[in-house]
Amino acid sequence: MFGGGKAKKLQEELDSSQKKLADREAKLKSAQDELDEQQAQLSAANEKLEAINAKLEEAQQLPKDLQQEMQKQKEETSKEIESIKAKLAESSEGAKHEAEKLSSDLAALEGQFKEAENRYKEAEEESKEVKMNHELAVNLSKECNMRAAALKRAGEEILELRRQVQLLRSENTSLAAQV
Repeated sequence: MFGGGKAKKLQEELDSSQKKLADREAKLKSAQDELDEQQAQLSAANEKLEAINAKLEEAQQLPKDLQQEMQKQKEETSKEIESIKAKLAESSEGAKHEAEKLSSDLAALEGQFKEAENRYKEAEEESKEVKMNHELAVNLSKECNMRAAALKRAGEEILELRRQVQLLRSENTSLAAQV
């Protein structure tokens, strides 16, 4: 009789453990589905990150190119201004006509210089935006890695519960044999 009560108690513990195991397996399945979804999001984020990195490299190169272009245009403009001044000093007849032409050329060059400056500023802004997108993608990747680690721990816990259920079953069988 005493052995029968212990077997019943072990059977109840076994049933309880099996129920817990079933609950944990359902949670694991749900977590696995969530992990799959997050891994898909991570893959998409990694693709975006690669595209962002490519744009970042382009954006970082662009300001250097624009800066060199602006410096070159500035030097050319300075040379042209000096040339204009020299021509104005040399000519007396028709100098006014030539000066007006050179002045309009100078105004056009100044307009090009300002346009290059504006493009440089736009490239800097785009570079900042690409850097922010990169940081967001990195943070998303870290979060997905943390969730994956948590799911791994849950899976290990389920395996441990299965081992306990197996031990309880074998003990139950042993007790049943003794009874």
